[in-house]
Amino acid sequence: LSPRIRGWMQMERHELLSPSVQCVVPVSSKVRDALTNEYSDLKYKHFQLGWPGVESVAAEWAQDSSGRPPARFVFVGKEWKRKGLERAIGILAKVNKRGIALTLDVYGPDANELELAVLPPWVKVKGLVKDIPFDGYDLLIHPATKEPFGMVVTEALSKGCRALVSDKVGARDLRHPAMRVVEIGCHDDVWVSAIEQLVKEAGEIPYEFQTWRETALNYLTQIYESIYASPIERQS
Repeated sequence: LSPRIRGWMQMERHELLSPSVQCVVPVSSKVRDALTNEYSDLKYKHFQLGWPGVESVAAEWAQDSSGRPPARFVFVGKEWKRKGLERAIGILAKVNKRGIALTLDVYGPDANELELAVLPPWVKVKGLVKDIPFDGYDLLIHPATKEPFGMVVTEALSKGCRALVSDKVGARDLRHPAMRVVEIGCHDDVWVSAIEQLVKEAGEIPYEFQTWRETALNYLTQIYESIYASPIERQS
């Protein structure tokens, strides 16, 4: 290991196993499991999952897209190999062959970074942008092979964009009604069927997301007050 990685691991061990640590708050069950596998003494600590917040909460769910071609898909990931861009394109190619007109916008990498064959005409590479207009898409496809959480999933869902993710994505814990989770090893046809089901769904799906401020207040209520057994004064 490099001195930098070794230093990070030593710092992580100190922060997690310090006697003063009474509760560990990972962002997903995947992170929790990875930590307990790495540090056996953590099994004596209290764990509580703490999902990240979102910038804003204003979901307006797209109506039935099955009769409104093309279906608008989005992929996000600067680390496009780990996040499964090539797999996503292969899956959507099969969707397209079933007669569903579609587009796929790719955010994160530049076109010259992609080590792929010629892209289908329905794929557009948008590069790295500050804000992604998730409310303009029907479905986020995220077949990542490894993803501790996946903030892109919560951001998409909070803006009314449905999501299809692999079981290797920590955000699977959200159990959102507009999200489907497929095992990464499943045949592409399983992914295609999940997509067909998602794009045919219509109407608003009630679900409450928390902003970062609400997440912080929830952290105080559920964790600090449970540890110290006394209310904490909040500032409005």
